[in-house]
Amino acid sequence: MMNYRSIIYLTPFSKVDINRREYFAKYSLRKYKGIDVKIYTIRNLFINNPPLRYLGGLAYKFHLYPLSRICNEISTVLSLRKIGELEAAICLNTMTTEMARKALGENTPIILDYMDVFLKANGELTRYDKKAITNADLIIFWSKAMKKLLTEMYGEIIKQSTYIPFGINLREFDYYFNRVDRSLFITQYNLKKHNFIITYSGGIWWIGNKEVQGLFNLLPAFKIVASQMPHVKFIFQGFNPLRSGLKLYKAIKENNLLEKTLFLPFFMNSFDNMRLSLIKASTVLLLPSSKWPTIAYAERMKMFEYMAAARPIVAHDVPGVRGVLDDSSAYFCRLGDPQDLAATIIDIYEQPDKAFEKAEKARVQVAQNYDWELLAPKYAEIIANILH
Repeated sequence: MMNYRSIIYLTPFSKVDINRREYFAKYSLRKYKGIDVKIYTIRNLFINNPPLRYLGGLAYKFHLYPLSRICNEISTVLSLRKIGELEAAICLNTMTTEMARKALGENTPIILDYMDVFLKANGELTRYDKKAITNADLIIFWSKAMKKLLTEMYGEIIKQSTYIPFGINLREFDYYFNRVDRSLFITQYNLKKHNFIITYSGGIWWIGNKEVQGLFNLLPAFKIVASQMPHVKFIFQGFNPLRSGLKLYKAIKENNLLEKTLFLPFFMNSFDNMRLSLIKASTVLLLPSSKWPTIAYAERMKMFEYMAAARPIVAHDVPGVRGVLDDSSAYFCRLGDPQDLAATIIDIYEQPDKAFEKAEKARVQVAQNYDWELLAPKYAEIIANILH
């Protein structure tokens, strides 16, 4: 029987894919506790206040970002207060946590579902995020390594925390992945002559003038690989090379890799047929990183997709990836060592059977530890325990 208790999930994203955390939370609590969770986006709450929406939009247009953020926050807080009495609010990331606490007061449990942990170069939280974790009654970390790091640094101000990774809806993934053929991607982009495809799927992330996903560090290795493997193709999927990726595009061109590189856009639906066909056609799936702790300690969502696809994974050796994968299920390379990365890729080219044995072990690991059907009851239980 459905229990219509007043619990909301507050997300900063304007559009929510059904395979994201918001719907995982809704599914988990409905199935295992009979609790219905309503999902609210910041955008939906913001537009409920036309004057503030207009002022915030105008401020953003003229690059007055602090004023735009204040308008956004005030509008959201006012809208949250109109919802009525709530038993709890689950908040994706720190901004929504702060808004919920201001709107709902001290007596309503606030759960911080901590996806993006923004850290300074020295591993410390910003003042804003430190305040947010203080205001959370429960923090659900998505990364085992990140939980360990922040518990060591901020354990005195964290009330309660647990680790529940993003994982993957394996039933849904398998349904769509098994229906699509690799030839869809190969034919669409005329890649029949390319027998070795190396893929990075994800965004490009700039902090100031520095790219922190580690994409530029791939290029020296790609140059070595291209010199020894004439039919290789490098794929970057998830951003526009002539906008956010323009500097990377120029670097690829300067390294004479443009003819061997293909850029593909971001797909809103993670189970898009073309994206799944790309993953299935890939010989190597890359998990690059950098020294920036936000990236190095994260368990990125695509990692679980890579594992489910049973394709060889090559990752930089950082704590976040090590918390999930090991040497039996993935290849690890040293950060800042393009020769090591190139040698690993060439080893996969020369010993494909060994590579796909690792890939199959990754598939077993994701099925045994990170399937939503295993994570959902744990998530529901920890949320139910914090309710009054």
